[in-house]
Amino acid sequence: MGEALRGALEGIGGAGLGDADFLKQQFAAETGLDLERDVLGWMGDLGISVRGTTMAELSGGAVIATSAPKTSSATIAALGQVAARRGAPVKPLELAGATGFSIQDPTMPHAINVVAGDEVVIAYGEDATRKLLDPGSRLSDAPRFRSAVAELGEDFNPTGYLSVPELMRLVESTTRATADKDYATVKPFVDAASYVIFGARLEDDTVVQRVVVGIQ
Repeated sequence: MGEALRGALEGIGGAGLGDADFLKQQFAAETGLDLERDVLGWMGDLGISVRGTTMAELSGGAVIATSAPKTSSATIAALGQVAARRGAPVKPLELAGATGFSIQDPTMPHAINVVAGDEVVIAYGEDATRKLLDPGSRLSDAPRFRSAVAELGEDFNPTGYLSVPELMRLVESTTRATADKDYATVKPFVDAASYVIFGARLEDDTVVQRVVVGIQ
């Protein structure tokens, strides 16, 4: 994640869309943080997870690996203070054993929790926060996922996975989707799919990507 954002900043400068050093200075002025040292320097891999088969149940979040937990924890605390100064509805995190902050918008049923520790977790809702902090079981343990990875092919690292039946239950929980005149035409084809998996591998200097759709 840190490398990707660093590359994006350099790309902005190279494309003439702005000055990367100026953006870093602006970030420091707004937050009191050094973008390179306090943010990009510790960011590792990013994982995103979303679950739920109705809009009311929908939850999830992101997990960011950190190479310097003390630095990332201090950064999260500082960002919480910045958000509070700017008028965001920031509250102390009410989650045993976790440090961070919550943002509770009165128009949203659940809070957004930002947790710092061995990893940085940003999640919507307490249940999703707990599951991302301590998942118990992992997607990599699921037989269908392991089968999908095998179908993806040798040396391809999975970068995304979508369970189609769960997605369709989510879609069908909204009357807007099922009322569409084309929905009945598309549904039999979608119902035949069990998963979609995305993957990539590096061949010399080229990134090769592959998408596999599992058919029931």
